[in-house]
Amino acid sequence: FHHQPIINSDRYQCYSQLSKGLMLFTMFCDYALSFWYGSQLIADGTENQIYNRHYSQGDVYVIFSAVLIGGFSFAQIGPCLSSFEIGKEAAEKIFIIMDRAPLIQMPENPKTIPNIQGQVVLRDVEFNYPAKKDIPVHRKLTLTIQPNKKTALVGESGCGKSTVMQLLLRFYDPDAGSVTVTIDGYDVKTLDYRWLRSNVGYVGQEPVLFATSIRENLKFGKETATEEEMVEALKRANAWEFVSQLENQLDTYVGNAGSQISGGQKQRICIARAILKNPQILLLDEATSALDRKNEAMIQKTLDEISTGRTTIVIAHRLTTIRNADEILVIDKGKLVEQGTFDQLIDARGKFEALAKNQIQKEQKDEEERRKKEQLQEEDRKDFEERMRKSTVGKSLIMENHLTKEQIAAEEEKEKQAYFKELDKNMWTRLFTMNRPERSQFILGIFFTLLSGCCFPLCGLILGSFIDVLANPHASDFDSQRSMLAIYFIIIGTIGFFLNIFKFYYFTRVGEGLTMRVRQELLKKMLRMPSAWYDRNENNPGTLSARLASDAHLVNNLTSNVVQVQVNNFSAFVTGFAVAFAYSWQVALVAMAVCPFVIVAGTIRARKVQGFSEGSDKAYKDSGMIIMEAVTNIRTVASFANEKKLSHFLEETLKNPFEIAFRKGHVSGVALGFSQLATFGVYAVIFVCSAVFVRDNGVTARQMFVSIFSILNAATSAGNNNHFMGDVGAAKAACREIFRILDSDDEISLQHKRRAELNLDVKPILTNKVKGDIEFRNVTFKYPTRDAQVFRNLSFKIHAGQKVAFVGPSGSGKSSVLQLLQRFYDNYEGEIYVDGEDIRNYDIKEFRKNFGVVSQEPILFQGTIAENIKYNTPDVGMAEIREAARQANALSFIETKEEDGQQIDGFSKQVGLKGSQISGGQKQRIAIARAVIKHPNIMLLDEATSALDHENEKIVQEALNQVMQGKTSLVVAHRLSTIADSDQIFVIEGGKLVEQGTFETLMAKKEFFYRLNNS
Repeated sequence: FHHQPIINSDRYQCYSQLSKGLMLFTMFCDYALSFWYGSQLIADGTENQIYNRHYSQGDVYVIFSAVLIGGFSFAQIGPCLSSFEIGKEAAEKIFIIMDRAPLIQMPENPKTIPNIQGQVVLRDVEFNYPAKKDIPVHRKLTLTIQPNKKTALVGESGCGKSTVMQLLLRFYDPDAGSVTVTIDGYDVKTLDYRWLRSNVGYVGQEPVLFATSIRENLKFGKETATEEEMVEALKRANAWEFVSQLENQLDTYVGNAGSQISGGQKQRICIARAILKNPQILLLDEATSALDRKNEAMIQKTLDEISTGRTTIVIAHRLTTIRNADEILVIDKGKLVEQGTFDQLIDARGKFEALAKNQIQKEQKDEEERRKKEQLQEEDRKDFEERMRKSTVGKSLIMENHLTKEQIAAEEEKEKQAYFKELDKNMWTRLFTMNRPERSQFILGIFFTLLSGCCFPLCGLILGSFIDVLANPHASDFDSQRSMLAIYFIIIGTIGFFLNIFKFYYFTRVGEGLTMRVRQELLKKMLRMPSAWYDRNENNPGTLSARLASDAHLVNNLTSNVVQVQVNNFSAFVTGFAVAFAYSWQVALVAMAVCPFVIVAGTIRARKVQGFSEGSDKAYKDSGMIIMEAVTNIRTVASFANEKKLSHFLEETLKNPFEIAFRKGHVSGVALGFSQLATFGVYAVIFVCSAVFVRDNGVTARQMFVSIFSILNAATSAGNNNHFMGDVGAAKAACREIFRILDSDDEISLQHKRRAELNLDVKPILTNKVKGDIEFRNVTFKYPTRDAQVFRNLSFKIHAGQKVAFVGPSGSGKSSVLQLLQRFYDNYEGEIYVDGEDIRNYDIKEFRKNFGVVSQEPILFQGTIAENIKYNTPDVGMAEIREAARQANALSFIETKEEDGQQIDGFSKQVGLKGSQISGGQKQRIAIARAVIKHPNIMLLDEATSALDHENEKIVQEALNQVMQGKTSLVVAHRLSTIADSDQIFVIEGGKLVEQGTFETLMAKKEFFYRLNNS
């Protein structure tokens, strides 16, 4: 994975350094030709037609100096050309995207619909996803959705229900040969699609929030929304109750992809966002699948209310959400097979009746049971409310921190700057240590650089000798001396050519080796960091991706270019001064006295530029986060027509670094001018003093010129090389951030520190064969980045082999139990035991091998279905993968058959980014298969079947029940069907365990659980 970039870099550097070597060789040949021909002009007495006199020694020197300075200036174009080429390469990729003609084109004369009613018609639509052309989705699908009615789309997972919505929003267009998708008789292809999407509200089954505040997320629905409108929308979505309890309320940061709040809370904010939009057409794709029964009932009532007077299209697996639909359309294998009201379809005893049969029987049974139960008296209700109030009151046992957030932030910044100050002392040592595998290349690179640095100062020796030869053009050995000196120029140029190739090659290998190692170590470290670390805003995916992509590459500038330039400069100055002292110690002493002024000027310039690099770093990382979120969640962005809003966000984020870059240009220009002023001032002092030494101290012209040219060539060479160092400030800033991450405490180091604090000498317990006895004992917990308490003295016991369910309102802490059990967070008070041992005493990596996890938001990685299933167990064979898929009821869509009956190998199909190429239900079944193949000792199921239709839910639940046999199983679920057979049900409310028992026991008590399920 890492070696191909190195091979490509080697190839590029080979051509690059060959060109630099040739440039150096050409420059020395130019010197040889200039002096040789100049000496010939003097010897022949050639007339200088500009001044009407013969060419003199001074004329040749002036011409040579002009060529010398021009040559060095031309050489400085090299880094600029390199940057230009890099820019061209980047621009090419950008322009390919910008010039790409989108498949979804804005029509030449885009239309809008005046007084939109919302009648939707699909006529003979055929459609295949571009990435899966061989799998048909719609086959001449024809359907009509009446305006201002609630229409439900029903069918098995993968039948094409969600695709109808995507065609309506014009995320895709029907395939060629299809007739139309129309709204109120207008072909959607003729409409302004931004106008279209702004008039269509969409809530998907996987809620998408952006890494900003609740307020800004709501404004995606309506940019001009007032705070009163936001609060009202949150109330209607039953979300204001938990938002109002947050310290910053609407200004609360929700985290990357909404990671700071629960799945149900995310879904309610998404629904509030859709309510704010107030669209004429409302699309609800499993909009309440992540909610508990209480919130589902309340929000479903709200959705029913806002559906009045607008066209509403609903996709749902729970029939309770579509029973009151005006019309139900049943889709099977891309075709409309049935339509009618709920009762009409049941009476027809067709496809819908088969899908609904089991649910109907269950609902009728529940209804009959509810009719038999007595209505609770008002006194019981008051008693219940009082107990609920008391259960949410309690003082946290975690030590209160009396520092304000501003004080904490200031302390953290102070610690960070102190760390950077200490890091700067040993940064180079650490970099060289990381480069140890390339030690031999590093030594060879330094060796060739030392030799290469001698070339230009030695060139000064030849120049001084040439000047002396030009003073006596009539000497008998004039021709032989000038020819020999010209040959010396060519020899040094040839040697320099090969030395430069070798030094650049070896330092390139050193730099690329460091980049590879930094990326490897950085990724390993990131994968070991605790979950709390990722909850922090500065550790968002965009920033971390930039650390791996760009920062790791910048660091190699320090051990390749910087070291190479410094060694080259050292060699050049040592050689230059050695030659100068050998010919004229007076001139050498003057040069040594004034050269520090040049060094100081260069240092000031470098430091000024470095400050700008550090200042703009964070802004660029933030902009990367915005781009990553926009691309990852492009459908949500497009469905709200928020492209301009996100572009504005990006523009505002980049304003600061743009202004910094503007100031950097001015300051860099002034600093460069000052540096050049100091350089030429030093030259002037050296020449004046040298002339005095020739006049008064007996220094010969040859001694003077050799000394001066040796020192000036060394200085000029150093100045030229400094242009090849790149942005040292940016490299150091990147190095600081990388080492800050590498030096952070990961899960392993935190474990060792804890054991050291407890004076435990033994190693952490290594086991992936626990029995499954679990105990929470007085656990008090809150997330590190949140102020709200999650648990208060939570205690319970689970015996090995038991199936235990956790129920309670959204945000009550059910999923947090599973996270603490997996040791995603260790900052809790109390104890958590597995098999009688504190879980913090287990080796964290081995301990997690005991868990099979299926969450309510299935996470798939870009790759094939088979690769995703065996993600946890890479060594399993195809037979085991297939068996796991069978148990998860996934074979039916993986191993499909073509019309000729030939079976398709679906396991090699790509699932796309985050599983975008398959349906939500299919993703969930692959995630279940991934857990099944692991053969875990403890199963953790967090709404594992929430994305499945009833038929698949029943089959998968039976498979899960078989898998859970003999294993300790913790289930978080809102559907009673998945927890009715649990050995124990724990009811969590307000961070406490308020009730526990079997399903029958809790229903008989008519308290928390009973009310939760009859709300």
